[in-house]
Amino acid sequence: MRLSALSSRGDAQTLHALLANSDCGLVDVNQPDPVNGRTPLHAAAAASSLECVGILLAQARCQKVFSPSVKVDAQDATGSTALHIAVASSQTAIARKLLEAGASVRMPNVHGNRPLDYAKDPELQALLECMPAPAVRTTDPQDQRKSSQILEIYSELPEGVESLRSLCVDLIVSQSVFQARCKETIRQLVEEKHVALHKNRLLEQAAGIQDKETGERFIDQLHFLQDQNEKQANTIAYLETSIQLFEYAAAQQDEYYRTNMTDLTKQHNEQLQAIFRRNAETEKAFLAYQNAYSEDLAELARFRGELGSDRLGRASGITESAAHADAQKLRKKLAAAVAEKLAVEERLKMNEKLKAMSEAENLTLREDMGKLRKLMQEEVLKQLQSAREERDEMDESSGNILFIRGDGGQKKLKGAAPDKLLERLVDPSVHDHHYQQTIILTHAMFISTKALLAAILAKYREFWAEKSDELRAQSPVLLRIINLLKFWIEHHWGDFADDPDLKASLAAFIAEYFEDGKMGSGLRIAFRERDASTDSKEDSVANVAPKPILPRILAKRYSTDASAPSTNSTRNTLLLGMGMGAMGIGVPGADRPSGWTPFGGRAKLPEGSEEVKLKLVDFEPLELARQLTLMEFDLFKAIRSKEYLDLAWMKDSKETDAPNILRMTRWSNHVVQWIVSEIVSGKDSTKYRAGLFERVIMLGQSLYKLRNFNGVKEVVAALQTASVYRLKKTKEAISSKYMRVYDELVRLVSSELNYKAMRAKIRAADPPLIPFPGLFQGDLVFLDACQKNKLEGGNLINYQKLESISRSLMELEAYQQVAYPLEPVGEIQEYIRSYRTLDDDEAYNASLACEAKSS
Repeated sequence: MRLSALSSRGDAQTLHALLANSDCGLVDVNQPDPVNGRTPLHAAAAASSLECVGILLAQARCQKVFSPSVKVDAQDATGSTALHIAVASSQTAIARKLLEAGASVRMPNVHGNRPLDYAKDPELQALLECMPAPAVRTTDPQDQRKSSQILEIYSELPEGVESLRSLCVDLIVSQSVFQARCKETIRQLVEEKHVALHKNRLLEQAAGIQDKETGERFIDQLHFLQDQNEKQANTIAYLETSIQLFEYAAAQQDEYYRTNMTDLTKQHNEQLQAIFRRNAETEKAFLAYQNAYSEDLAELARFRGELGSDRLGRASGITESAAHADAQKLRKKLAAAVAEKLAVEERLKMNEKLKAMSEAENLTLREDMGKLRKLMQEEVLKQLQSAREERDEMDESSGNILFIRGDGGQKKLKGAAPDKLLERLVDPSVHDHHYQQTIILTHAMFISTKALLAAILAKYREFWAEKSDELRAQSPVLLRIINLLKFWIEHHWGDFADDPDLKASLAAFIAEYFEDGKMGSGLRIAFRERDASTDSKEDSVANVAPKPILPRILAKRYSTDASAPSTNSTRNTLLLGMGMGAMGIGVPGADRPSGWTPFGGRAKLPEGSEEVKLKLVDFEPLELARQLTLMEFDLFKAIRSKEYLDLAWMKDSKETDAPNILRMTRWSNHVVQWIVSEIVSGKDSTKYRAGLFERVIMLGQSLYKLRNFNGVKEVVAALQTASVYRLKKTKEAISSKYMRVYDELVRLVSSELNYKAMRAKIRAADPPLIPFPGLFQGDLVFLDACQKNKLEGGNLINYQKLESISRSLMELEAYQQVAYPLEPVGEIQEYIRSYRTLDDDEAYNASLACEAKSS
């Protein structure tokens, strides 16, 4: 009270002394007068004391003052501030002082008047008008943010009253439209809620659920069945792993026995050849002896004839004794020849016996080899399993790896350190193809691709240096690494195609170790084939591709225009223009097929033809579905598996880490807005809009028959937007058979039970097909929320999470491999791609123009 009294008298000297020398902790410079609510600053302004005002503003805070500084905008009982009083009394100097201290020129009193409204002096009025919006002088971050928002609002407010009035009208109109849309959306949600509750009641009645207790019992039973299903899944995974282990061991043993069989067959053939050679020699000798025996008989006959002829005896001068001696010699030779003949026959009989014995020995050897093969297979399996189990036990005891055990006692990998995951990747005793696929697919979640390749190549060089030339070709570790690199190249070449440095490192490694020789020839050939191939967008169209159904106006133009290209040339022209820009929405400078220009619903035919206006009703729904499917499959096929890792499409770097996912998302939004724009643009006739609605339903059914589930989702999403959903009169004019088809499509893409219906249809269908990517993205988001990348402790990588992710990615990759055997039509695709769509506000306003809101 003393401060107010001194300020009222204008006693600046006493006021200064009081503030400077007295106990400042007991002084409150903002204490209002109990009668009129005025503070010392009000009193100083009313007394027109510039000195008192300056003292209060400058020395209202000292080292012992714990209360806040003077409040320049404090209001008295009438809501007036010190600035109101100074301006009303035309005290320009005091007003300037208060404005410098941050006094607000726009604060109204109880009468709604601002300080500016009391200004009579032109100089003072000009001073107040040129003052900016007040800043809040506080250290509180929240108050500072509030102050910045106030300044931003003040800066955007118009100066004139008419401008302010126009702004208010615009705000009221916008609020009204927004409120109407909110009401429409709420009404739609309420209707959907009632429909869902009704369906839920029907399902409960069908399942026999009469009360809450029964429902809880059913839920408990469902949880039990889910647990049993999980256990069975673990058992199946274990059995699959065991089968893979046995298959790999059997393959190794089969290769070993094949080698042994080849060697034994070679030895057997050599023995048979030796026997055949000996038999041939024996036969040759027998024929020689037989010829000699025949000559001896002929000679003996000749001599007997000569002995019987006296004339021959006399002419030759041979005596009877000499002839008898020759005959005796001939008899001896004949006896020797007969003996030799008997010996040769005996040798032939021995050869036949040896041949029969050899065949019986080979048969026995084959039987013994089968038994030995089985025993060795069992022994090798035991050795491989025991060696791997010993290493796993050592790693588990050291905390570098973690296993879980199923119901049957089998071990399953749960987590491991990064180096242990890489160790198992190149370990030949780990016969799990799924593990290899999982690591190659998901390695980016714990190690970069460059680091993974470097670790594999370093392991190869290490074992290469330890082995001699004879042992290198038989080293299971080196063979495992070669097969691993070959698998990586053949199935995931994109990792190398995207990184020239990575591809160069692999090329240098192959040139260093596998340029010559048989070892690694498969790896060398695979690298060269993939490096030479180009990822062309053009897929070969099968001969069974159906003939395109052209709109009447296009079919007429093509049939009469001699310069019109054939279907194949149209396809080739289109494919040349379906690069990145052609598939991107709103990409400036996107390549287009020659002779075409972007348009909004206008197609431009080849040169010499006039521009035509195309609408949704001009196209056959089946052909429109074919072209839409071809375009969406190209987008879907371009998505790389690594774009799904670590939720890359939701990160700040999504434009570079997941460009193809974003491109397909933007395309789906474009298709939804295209369908909405086509329907709400039919303002003239309800019947026309109903016809458009029916064509869109048939489009969705055709997409379903083509197994384009993403397209079906787009159609249903378009028909369920607020702009289309509210068109009650239009839907009432639609035939009941079309509405039944629509209801089936809605049930198909319903999100109930985590898209159970759509998942069942996708997995039951055979490729080619296009799934709804949101299914897999939702699974990955749920998996990321439920499981961490690392197990508790932060050292072990959660392999089970990697395995779950790889299953989803492998399913997507399988769908990407089979293309659609359809013929593209450039005009139809260009019509969809370049259609100028309405945004949400424009579409809703167009919907209101079609059917006004019901009162």
